[in-house]
Amino acid sequence: MSHPMLSTTAIAGSRLDIRAIGDLQKNRKISKADHFVILKIDGKKVFESAKLPCKPTPQWKEQMTIQFTPSTAVDIAIYRQSRWGKWAEHVVAECSALGIDFLDIGTEQVLIDKSGKPCLAVKFDLLIQAHLEFMKDVDKQMAQLEKVKGVDAAQALTTIGTKIGTVLLAIVPILDQFSDAHPILKVTWIILSSAIKMAQDQKKQDDNVRDLVESLREMAGAASSCPHLRRINGTTDVIKEIGKVSLEVAMLVHDYVNPSIRGHTKFLESAIHVWMKSPDISPNYNAARKKHQAGTGSWFLNGSQFSEWKRSGSVLWLYGGPGCGKTILCSSVIEKVIVLCRESASAQGYAYFFFDGTRAQSETSNYDQLIRSIITQLSDRCDDQIPDVLVDMYNQCDQGHRQPLESQLETTLARILKSFESTYIIIDSLDECIEKTDLLKWIQSVAKESSVHLMLTSRPEPEVERGLAPLSNLQKVSVGEFHMSDDISTYLEACLQAPEMDQWDQEEKEMITDALISGSDGMIRWVSLQVDAVKKCKSKTDLQNQLNSLPKGLDQTYAQIFQRSENPEKLQTLLQWLAFSKRPMTVAQLAEVLVVDFQPADGPLYNRDRRYKQPAAIWSDCYGLVTEFDGTVKLTHFTVKEYFIQYIKSVAETQLCTSEQFSHCVITQTCLAHLLYFDGPSVPNIRHLDSGDRDNIDSLFPLARYAAKYWVTHLRSSGAGSTNCHPLRQLLIKFFQSPPTSLSSVLVNWVQLHNLVDADGDESWMWRGSADSRRYIGPLPPDAPPLYYACLTGSMHTVQHMIHNNADVNAESHGAMTRPLLAALWEGHLEIAQLLFENGADPNVKEGFHGTVLHAASSLGYLEIVKLLLDNGANVNIVGGFNGTALQAASMGGHLEVSQLLLSKGADVDTMGGRYGTAQNAAYLYGHSELAELLRQRGDDESEED
Repeated sequence: MSHPMLSTTAIAGSRLDIRAIGDLQKNRKISKADHFVILKIDGKKVFESAKLPCKPTPQWKEQMTIQFTPSTAVDIAIYRQSRWGKWAEHVVAECSALGIDFLDIGTEQVLIDKSGKPCLAVKFDLLIQAHLEFMKDVDKQMAQLEKVKGVDAAQALTTIGTKIGTVLLAIVPILDQFSDAHPILKVTWIILSSAIKMAQDQKKQDDNVRDLVESLREMAGAASSCPHLRRINGTTDVIKEIGKVSLEVAMLVHDYVNPSIRGHTKFLESAIHVWMKSPDISPNYNAARKKHQAGTGSWFLNGSQFSEWKRSGSVLWLYGGPGCGKTILCSSVIEKVIVLCRESASAQGYAYFFFDGTRAQSETSNYDQLIRSIITQLSDRCDDQIPDVLVDMYNQCDQGHRQPLESQLETTLARILKSFESTYIIIDSLDECIEKTDLLKWIQSVAKESSVHLMLTSRPEPEVERGLAPLSNLQKVSVGEFHMSDDISTYLEACLQAPEMDQWDQEEKEMITDALISGSDGMIRWVSLQVDAVKKCKSKTDLQNQLNSLPKGLDQTYAQIFQRSENPEKLQTLLQWLAFSKRPMTVAQLAEVLVVDFQPADGPLYNRDRRYKQPAAIWSDCYGLVTEFDGTVKLTHFTVKEYFIQYIKSVAETQLCTSEQFSHCVITQTCLAHLLYFDGPSVPNIRHLDSGDRDNIDSLFPLARYAAKYWVTHLRSSGAGSTNCHPLRQLLIKFFQSPPTSLSSVLVNWVQLHNLVDADGDESWMWRGSADSRRYIGPLPPDAPPLYYACLTGSMHTVQHMIHNNADVNAESHGAMTRPLLAALWEGHLEIAQLLFENGADPNVKEGFHGTVLHAASSLGYLEIVKLLLDNGANVNIVGGFNGTALQAASMGGHLEVSQLLLSKGADVDTMGGRYGTAQNAAYLYGHSELAELLRQRGDDESEED
């Protein structure tokens, strides 16, 4: 597939005209249509003509696009078809040329054969735009080359001078002969002489090559615009020769920069893919295809609406209730679209996305991840070249040092879409997207593009329906009982042919089919669950009882599964983890969850005797509700999560929290119980493990690393659950208990486990760049005071308990960066920071190269932190660190509100210090004109008062 935005072809012809010269077959009496032409470009056949008689002299004309470069080898031959079809043995005429020989627009080029005899006249109608686009491409590549460094580029430069010199020497005699005839040629000679000297001296610098190309182009343009040039005796071919040389030099530069850029592009492409952080959706597609039953979905795939959608850009919305097979049907559409795009000769792109509320992590439920995924997928369809617009966005974000805004992602995607003649986008389960408003707004925008074929699936929710209603090109398709009955019949027919169903005779199988179809209400998910239940029946009586007591709908089916569970408490715990864990869980990790005993009076306890001998036994605990997915365990369907949230709602309400908060509270307790186990006498200290044992930590304690990395995240997500949960409070107090002069084994092991780098490179909690979204990213500082770690987590109750038990609020280890106050402030726990101030915390504590914590907060624009520090006695004019004063730090960052607050608290505009001297200088240097003017006026006012 040729991609219109990324073509780098130098020359293109839109029409081919080949005429034979002379009598091809003098002595031939019979003239039949058996002569034809074959054209080869660099040895590859690109054209074979129709057959014509040899008399009169044949001429072949063809409207077609031919692409070549000045150095391309062009081979043309006339053949005569023999009676036996062995045309290769009957060459009538053949000749060869180079691409540069066909650059005269509208002029025939006479070609001679090996004997020197003229045999063919050939003319290409050239596309002038192709020349312009190529020269633009050369410019772009030269600009790219400025950023490329390394051995490959240096090696390429060692030969480019000689190559250019060879080309230029061909034109020197022409200009030497006529250089005195006209000033324009005199200038040309000077330019080319300089260029040749550069080549001969092997000046191998990128800017020299670029200047050469630009000089040649300007020279050719100047010569063409000179009205008297063609009147000078003997100079009629000068302009043509100049043009040829200019183009060929451009070709050499093109060939020169390509290898350097190609290597850089591969590296850049890899860096951008990592930076984009788009989720891998292929496992969702593969899982849906695995569930697909051959023959299902034909009612839609063979229908007129799908055919029309493939032909013309529009929006197709497939809607239906839960469990009716929308995702599987969506996967069938994707399969058809992939084949369609791969077989198309035009530039067609495709992308797909599955919103998935069942997956543990939330990345497949976010609108942001949809846009990232589509950008990444379409970029992969661009002829193995990363789109310039994506590189532009990467560069705008400081070469990937910060993440793009949502608006930047949307703009970049819109520009990528315009590069394809048509684009197919399939999005499944809109209703499982968290930010539906943003999603529907984007759909309304992209639906205006006539080249976009957009297919959506979801439940018929009012919010989705309202969002799609304004679309003039919207087509609706109901995936309901009427359409799904045939699919369900096909699915059941395949299920009943499975070996485990051989115990039933034909009459009993028909009974199963009739009962399940009549009770399905179009929900193939419901049918699948009932088939699982039928498989457990051991007799005809069991079967009849099962079919006579079929639950109505999915909720009753799930309720029945819970009622029949042998371990409902374990089932609830496992589902809480699957619904709300921060990353997908393996079988071994889930089995380890059940090791914690919640019954002891002094709080949850890790009990190794509860560990399953065979972790795979959890499948029987969760039968029908979970499935294996890409090496991990996940809920089988979004409806399982919906039902489960309602199922535990009453328990959660007793703790004055939501089902989600209650689940996070349980998960936090499980994690802490695991980490507290590392304080036991039989458990080795992680710090003292050798490298081999550290690498095997996941096999020894499958949940330990997860617990260390994510327990704080779950604690924060538990909200009111943690406040009202006495067992969790007990665990936190135990966790942070330490001897007066050292850390406990629990804290030491937590820090060590947290800081171990795992194969997935997962982030735990991190410091962000905004005041409302700061979370810590490891590694944690080793040997910090226990109160520092407690402040980091945000547990107010724990910090109060530790201060009450005489914890030093100004304690530090290896520098002020481990002061508890800094942990509380940078994590945004302002209530804890206030508690620390009330108990004697120093507001002027130093903070690295910034100076004090006030300098740092001002530099980052954290208004609330600055206010809190000033209210608790921070010195507004203290000088130190990189920025000198807090006002200069705020001014450099352009933080107007912070600067105004500092001024209102007595900040001195004229205080000298730091890199820029004064705050006004910093504001001007960084382009913050409004703030700079405010500071100037304040300085003038203070001068007048003096």
